[in-house]
Amino acid sequence: MKYSYFVITAFILFACVPHTPFELDSMTPVPVRESYISLQDNSGVLSRIGSAVIIKDGYAITTRHVLEGDDGMKGYMAGGIEFPVTKVILSERLDLALFEIPRGIGKPIKIGERVKKGDRIFGAGTSNGLTLYEGIVRKTDLIIHHVDLELLNPPGRDNKGRPITYGFICEGDFKKGFSGGPVVNSHGEVVGIIQGYATELFSDGIDNDLNTMGNYGTAYHITDILDEIKRLH
Repeated sequence: MKYSYFVITAFILFACVPHTPFELDSMTPVPVRESYISLQDNSGVLSRIGSAVIIKDGYAITTRHVLEGDDGMKGYMAGGIEFPVTKVILSERLDLALFEIPRGIGKPIKIGERVKKGDRIFGAGTSNGLTLYEGIVRKTDLIIHHVDLELLNPPGRDNKGRPITYGFICEGDFKKGFSGGPVVNSHGEVVGIIQGYATELFSDGIDNDLNTMGNYGTAYHITDILDEIKRLH
């Protein structure tokens, strides 16, 4: 009986180990091995996961909600590189966070142009399922309502007083753990950062051609990200 219990427990723990996209980076333009960082906090019973991307030597960008209130997060890169996530700067305007990484590791991602509706995009994430996705930009002027995130100085607030930010929405196979990961174009240039995901959309006025049962991700435009990085650093 004790042996059976051990086997079942081990299986459950193994099933909870998140997957990273490092071994699959040749399948899309996503520069995973050079620029992508898998964020994981395995200090608790359940792993907390997220994504980040190197934006300049010694610095990476992710979403604020991935790092806020957590000091156990570690960064993992291809080749067995591992480091604690420290010296985090949280944005008060957007769901973004800038943090320091050891200098000289990885390679800053190339910067692309602002997306347009219909653009083909790719991305990577840490998840318990698929770790790479391909998608299509569906709307470029999305209003993002933040229910669980308090921003002190957001671009605006809705009629309920909740902070709102602005970005774009793309259709693709997004999963938990993709937040903070890069959205890139066909040339491997970053055009956005995934802010969140939604398996179902029922918002009025989003877009008439969206399938309400589709799988969508919300993201920030690269131009807005770069502007915010200048404010943070």
